[in-house]
Order: sequence, then C-alpha cells, then structure tokens
Amino acid sequence: MRQFIFILFSIISTKLYSQIDSSKNKEGNFVINERMPIFLNGGEKGLMKILSDSVRYPPAANKDNIGGIVRVEFTIDTTGNLENIRILKSIREDIDNEALRVVAFLNGWQPGYQNEKKVKVVYAIPVGFWPNPKFKRKYLKNESKVK
Repeated sequence: MRQFIFILFSIISTKLYSQIDSSKNKEGNFVINERMPIFLNGGEKGLMKILSDSVRYPPAANKDNIGGIVRVEFTIDTTGNLENIRILKSIREDIDNEALRVVAFLNGWQPGYQNEKKVKVVYAIPVGFWPNPKFKRKYLKNESKVK
C-alpha cells in the first residue's frame, strides 16, 4: 500500500512539475509559474477594492439594463507593470472600454518568478457590471447552470 501511494505521489509530482515547466503561451509568457505575481496595494482584497471603487457604470448600459462580466487579460512584466491589456470576454463596447480603463490602474505588482528569475506572467480577471442587484443574482444564477 505504501509503495502504491509513493508511486502515485511520484506520478502526480512529475505531472505538476512538467506542467509548471511547459506553461508558456504563444508569446512566451508564463501562465502558471513557481511564484505568481502579487498585487502590492493590498493583495487580492486591494485589487478587488480598487476595481469596485473605480468602476463607473456606463450610463447608456445602465439605461439599457445591460450587464455581466467582462474578462480582462493582461501581462505583468518583470518590473511589476501591466502590458498587453485586452478583452477576453466582451459585453459591449462602452462596458468593455470601462473595464480596460479600470484595469489600467492596477500597476504595482511584485513580479512572478520561474526558476528564481523574474518572468512575465499572463493574468486574467473578471470585472462585473450590474445595473441592479436583481440583475446580478439572475445573471450569476444562469452562469452557474452553464458550468
């Protein structure tokens, strides 16, 4: 039994290690690495606070009762700044532009590391836009059914 557990652990460890070593996207930036970047202005909580405090819901989207989640991808470079900010999942142009504007505020990261060297890391975050709490509940309920 011990031998089986050891072999299983060895297989899992090898699989995890090989995933870490080969986790570059087509641009050569790491997606998974040994030490992920850390947002220096309060970590994940600080990141969410800046997003929630900074998002200005576009008036036309509010009027049209349009909302949802925009997924924004960016690269954290070796100095901790953002580059290549882009939309992965769009809602519509005015909402997407607001998501891009807010994410551009998120400079100031401790870079990621791979093999004890600073590396560029691709990161993606959701930015939610809700015209009202009822819309948000309905949207999230429908999203959970899709998964």
